[in-house]
Amino acid sequence: AIYVATQERTRYFAERIARTELARAYHDGVTARWDNDPDCVAYQWRMSQSHPVTDICDLYAGADLYGMGAGVFPKNKVPELPAHPHCMCYLRPLMDGSLHLKRQTPVEQVYEGGKEWLDKQNKDARQRILGVKGEAIVKTGTDWRRFAGNYNHNYLKSRIDGA
Repeated sequence: AIYVATQERTRYFAERIARTELARAYHDGVTARWDNDPDCVAYQWRMSQSHPVTDICDLYAGADLYGMGAGVFPKNKVPELPAHPHCMCYLRPLMDGSLHLKRQTPVEQVYEGGKEWLDKQNKDARQRILGVKGEAIVKTGTDWRRFAGNYNHNYLKSRIDGA
């Protein structure tokens, strides 16, 4: 039983690393293709159909953090992907004039947009993203970014030269 458990645990870790690195390589290709294209003005965060639980990806896909529309990020402000282990979310390039864009020029409203989105979620969803204590503290007016699991201030950068 110990042998089987050890083998399964090792298989799980290897699969998690492979899945996460595959997603990272895919995003390297997307950014290498679209970052230097002047017609591409933003990326839209899209969640995988197999996304199992509420987490930071739901916020990234649903909140209007830059005034460009739900889940839309200027090319230089896309959060690092994958956002967490097993993350299979992906980016959709949005072209100049796209109907998915509320506006083409970004307006930084990360705190306000995130708070507005969180306020619309049920308590369970907020607690999955902020933690139980974080959800209570954010209700008092504290910045949600301090408590959001896997939220960071790093932006997506391609590992492919020239991108």
